[in-house]
Amino acid sequence: MHSIRKTRIEIICALFHIGAETGFRSSDYSRLSKNHLKDNFIRISTIKTQDMVVIPISARLKSVLSKYEDHSVFQITNQYFNRELKEILKLANFTEKVVIPTKKGTKTIEKTFEKWELVSSHTCRRSFCTNQFLKGVPSLLIRKISGHKTEKAFLEYIKVDEELAAKEMMKYWEANVN
Repeated sequence: MHSIRKTRIEIICALFHIGAETGFRSSDYSRLSKNHLKDNFIRISTIKTQDMVVIPISARLKSVLSKYEDHSVFQITNQYFNRELKEILKLANFTEKVVIPTKKGTKTIEKTFEKWELVSSHTCRRSFCTNQFLKGVPSLLIRKISGHKTEKAFLEYIKVDEELAAKEMMKYWEANVN
């Protein structure tokens, strides 16, 4: 039983890495097969838009994919993935408190969550977009891979808090000192 649980945890973690390295929606990375891999690229027609996307296979992604000869292990439902991911993160003490303000009419109500409660398959996609953006990859290239049609829709995916924004600004200034 322990090895079965460990294998399920490893598969969920592998799927999370695949999502974070590709920017895929869960409907696409959960159906990934060897037929989609060719010449260090993933070529797949997305379920939501039927658009063909071509994604380079990074060294990290190659490492994850190489551990699974049979990619059918990735074919799980989004609901199962999200439930298992939350459980893994809860067990890993991913419990930092996060306050989320929401508007209800004219009132702002703040709700407090532990981080594990907020993570889902969609976190992979947002992480991909944010991480590539922070690396300086042009948004047009990221959008071609993520499938965002407009800059506005893409920018809604970029999650940079105030602390990170200040640190990134400092790095930019240091790199561009005259």
